[in-house]
Amino acid sequence: MGGWWLGQPGASSDNFLLQSPSTINSITFSSWSHGSGPSIVFWKISSSPGGVGSIASGTAGVSDSFNGTDSLGSAYSIYNSTFLLQQNLSAGNYWLTLSTNNSSNGSYVYWGTSNNGIGGNAYSTQLSTGNFTAIAGWELSLEVEGTPVAPVPEPGSMILLGSGLLGTAYAVRRKLIK
Repeated sequence: MGGWWLGQPGASSDNFLLQSPSTINSITFSSWSHGSGPSIVFWKISSSPGGVGSIASGTAGVSDSFNGTDSLGSAYSIYNSTFLLQQNLSAGNYWLTLSTNNSSNGSYVYWGTSNNGIGGNAYSTQLSTGNFTAIAGWELSLEVEGTPVAPVPEPGSMILLGSGLLGTAYAVRRKLIK
């Protein structure tokens, strides 16, 4: 377990998969710092790492729940950091890019890693160059909460259904009159 830097102007990205059209209600990630968890997060949902092909973005307040300290002996506090949003997305593979300011005591904030991912690499800004590069073999902790969106019937389908019901009603009426 470890983490990747989220401090401005840095950022980190990882992917998530939606099986069906959904409204994203909240996102929870593991944050590490020597102080408190982040109070705000700058988020971007895109079609590729680093926010390229941006679909939606914003700034959100973060609710932090203390989850313990790291086992590496570095005295990092670990938080489950959650922010709310209302974003409709179709089924597909997306990238979430996060960045934040330092914690309240000036400590860097990191996005914690996880063994549970959909495969591939996460991406992070290299501090020395500012370039987004793959973090080979790593996944970042990420939980996307949402509700499936019911598909809206096409107008042609509704017309076909309506004409079928009218035809059935006409046939029943005709039999009753005879």
